[in-house]
Amino acid sequence: MANDSLSGVVIALKLLQYFQQHPEKLNGFNLIVLFCPETIGALAFLANELNKIPPIYGGLVLTCLGDKGSLVYKKSLSERVDLNLLMEREFNGLVETREFSANGSDERQFCSPGIRLPVGVLTRTPYGEFPEYHSSEDNLNLMSEECLNLSYITAVQIIEKFTKMKFLKGMNQGESQCYQNIICIQRLEG
Repeated sequence: MANDSLSGVVIALKLLQYFQQHPEKLNGFNLIVLFCPETIGALAFLANELNKIPPIYGGLVLTCLGDKGSLVYKKSLSERVDLNLLMEREFNGLVETREFSANGSDERQFCSPGIRLPVGVLTRTPYGEFPEYHSSEDNLNLMSEECLNLSYITAVQIIEKFTKMKFLKGMNQGESQCYQNIICIQRLEG
């Protein structure tokens, strides 16, 4: 399961390394990179950690990013659509945008009722849409260094453009507070 699981880990690690070396590119945001087993890991994070960190204003589940398919962004279900709008406006033509559906990966947990985090999915050929999915044929031969690099570059561009947007949350006193977190979620198959 190289493309399904490993490609997202590679991209997430490269993003973490890049933004550690260039923190100014985050424009004051924090980057949280979450590595966890699919479904149970996301549920554990939501149950045990979500209330311990400042609000999350955008997130990407990173998966299936090494194959030769075109880039695809599956929208978040959140009422806050800033990441969805960014993808439609700034990446139209480069990344295909698809509507949210409850079938899929950890975006289901992050967008579930009562949670509704603004988390979408960045992928190439989406899970379940390539014949090698969940088989021994999903190996390193399915991926290419060129496709991984293009996925990485696109993810950097998405995060950099996203962190340049202005996000304000009204407070009871009429003041505003900037959100400080963007999250990249990489699921691990177990």
